[in-house]
Amino acid sequence: MLKRSWTVAPSVGAVLFGLTTDAMAATAPARVTHASMALRDELVRDLERLTEGLLFMSESDFPLAVVLWRQPGGNPNARRLAALTGEPHPDLAQVMTVDEFFANAATPRPWHDAEEQTIVRRYAGVVHFLKTRLTGVRVFRFGRITIHAYVVGTTRNGDWIGLATTQIET
Repeated sequence: MLKRSWTVAPSVGAVLFGLTTDAMAATAPARVTHASMALRDELVRDLERLTEGLLFMSESDFPLAVVLWRQPGGNPNARRLAALTGEPHPDLAQVMTVDEFFANAATPRPWHDAEEQTIVRRYAGVVHFLKTRLTGVRVFRFGRITIHAYVVGTTRNGDWIGLATTQIET
């Protein structure tokens, strides 16, 4: 059985979910250009800035962590993501769009006060970022009561970048 580990990437400060730092690095090609590293770092920094202090609400509130996999190959899919994160049962993963996942968080409601309206605008900014700066962004939810959710898209150079959070649904 695979173990989930959390590793901080010193060059970008992003949280990496995966088997180990070595396993993550093993997915990268032998030659990575300075420009692709700069793009990756910029995307991670921007996403960290956009999500700083945001909590994703479910029956418990959890932070949004920026995730990065260096050129794992292909487009994100449940089976590959499960292999990278150690999530069991990829065939049972729920897959949805970014809009579906963030619908409640990024939709303004008439009863929202000023603070809630600010949070909704921040979530709308996160959704816009994910949809315009990454390609093929999808959400993968693993689990039934304690759900590990990964919002993942692909960069121009083949990195997978996105967000991870936990949701509780009883």
